[in-house]
Amino acid sequence: MSKKLVILAFGIVVALANPDFISTDRKDTSNKPFQRWVKKGRIIAPGFAGPRSQSRVSAPSVVRLKNGQLRMYFWATGGGRHYIYAAEASPKNLYDWKLVGAEPVLGPSPSGDINDKGPSFPWVVQQDDRWLMYYVTWGSWAPADELSNRTGLAISVDEGIHWKVLK
Repeated sequence: MSKKLVILAFGIVVALANPDFISTDRKDTSNKPFQRWVKKGRIIAPGFAGPRSQSRVSAPSVVRLKNGQLRMYFWATGGGRHYIYAAEASPKNLYDWKLVGAEPVLGPSPSGDINDKGPSFPWVVQQDDRWLMYYVTWGSWAPADELSNRTGLAISVDEGIHWKVLK
C-alpha cells in the first residue's frame, strides 16, 4: 500500500484519508475494504470569492500543479447565477487558499439558453498538453417542470488558467 496522502475538499471542509487503513479498534486491517476519514474543518466559506459566491461554495476538484501547489476549482453561486472559480494553496497549509483571480474561470454564457445561468460541479483532468474541465451547465432551455442542465467541456492549454468552452 502506498503512503500517498489523499485529499478531498468538500467545499467547506477537508477530509484526509488514513493511508494505513487504521481501524478504530487497532486490529489488523489488511483485509478491510474502507479507509477511515478524519474531518478537518472548514477551508472556504460562502463569500470567499466575493458577491458571486455569497450563496454557495461547493463541489471542488483539486489538482496538483507542477510546482507542488494545489489548485482547487469550485462551484460558487450568487445573484441567481452559477460560477466556477480557482484557488491555490500549499499542501502544507490546506486552510490558506488564495483566489487565482478575482474573476471566475467560467461563468454564464452571454448568449444562448444552454448555459445562461452558469456552470457548476467542475471536474478537472490534467493531460500532457492540455487540461479538460467537465462541468454542469445550467440554462433556461427546458420546460419549467424539467431540470435544465447538461454536461459541458472546456479545454485549457495554459495549465488551467484560461478555459475555452467547447460547443
